[in-house]
Amino acid sequence: MPGAIKGQLGPESKFLQYGRFQAFLAQTDNGELLGRIVASVNSRLCAKEGKQIGSFGYFETIHDHDVSDALFDAATTWLIEQGCVLGRGPIDLSTHIGGLTLIDGFDEPAYIRMPYNPSYYPSLIESAGWHGVRDAFAFDFAMEPLAPAFERAYRLALRAGITFRAVHTKGEAMRSDLRAIHGIFATSFEDNWSATERDVSEFVDEAEQMRHIIDPRLFPVAEYNGKVVGFWLGLPDINRALHASRGWPTPLVFAHLLWKRRRLDTARVLAVAILPEFQKPRYALGPALVYLGMDGGASGGHPYQRAELSWVWENNARSLGLIRGAAGRHYKTYRMFERTLDGRT
Repeated sequence: MPGAIKGQLGPESKFLQYGRFQAFLAQTDNGELLGRIVASVNSRLCAKEGKQIGSFGYFETIHDHDVSDALFDAATTWLIEQGCVLGRGPIDLSTHIGGLTLIDGFDEPAYIRMPYNPSYYPSLIESAGWHGVRDAFAFDFAMEPLAPAFERAYRLALRAGITFRAVHTKGEAMRSDLRAIHGIFATSFEDNWSATERDVSEFVDEAEQMRHIIDPRLFPVAEYNGKVVGFWLGLPDINRALHASRGWPTPLVFAHLLWKRRRLDTARVLAVAILPEFQKPRYALGPALVYLGMDGGASGGHPYQRAELSWVWENNARSLGLIRGAAGRHYKTYRMFERTLDGRT
């Protein structure tokens, strides 16, 4: 979204309601910018994990250890001054905004709302005293018919009383869907490592800003007795259309890209989420939603050819099993780093 980072780090940032941050720039004497970093403290994450955790994010730098070390020294000094005992990152204020460092798969472009960084970043981070603590995976799919077991799961879900439809994309019906989806996110991912819950208004506002790129074929929701109980969330990969504009374009060019996205043939799957009480085998909702999402994306006048599902933590056995059953190919790995903050700068 145009101006997204400005909104995240500006004085009206909703993060300031429950956190604080400090940005640092590295530059030459004549003002040439060499790098940036943002140190932050998310009080919701500290409360969740029971310790003072600080984060670094928005990290960008030239390939120079002195510049990188100076940025990390500034960030860690600030975090120590805030009373933090553990550092973690990259986290752009919170994981739902962005984070992670790409450590393999550099030859493939980044999908919508996924990070990309040069291959030298991991070594710069490690040389500044940070160590890898957890990896996350991205998977590549061909949008083609799945194994028969997935269609059988869809039929089983229907027999169990589940109904399916596309997400609403306008007005109060959309806002109602988004409030329900927020509740499922909050319940399904409350134990997700390093993640913190968003307020419902924060979630709805962010989602409504993206309503113009939603393709209902990629966003099926599941209901039981009229209540939303699960969803598959996919988005067209408008990054492909944005490459030519070298970033977020002017409003006129952006309008052209929104038209052009109707012909995009790649998509990103951000989440498959189900209320815990509907994760029982008799509902078969996980594979049923995978079936509907893949089938929807492969249909219509301009079918999608490929999709990326990202990201999935390396220890999420349930999701990894479902993805591999759908013939997902692990093709990128991202890493989260930590370091102890012991008063040294």
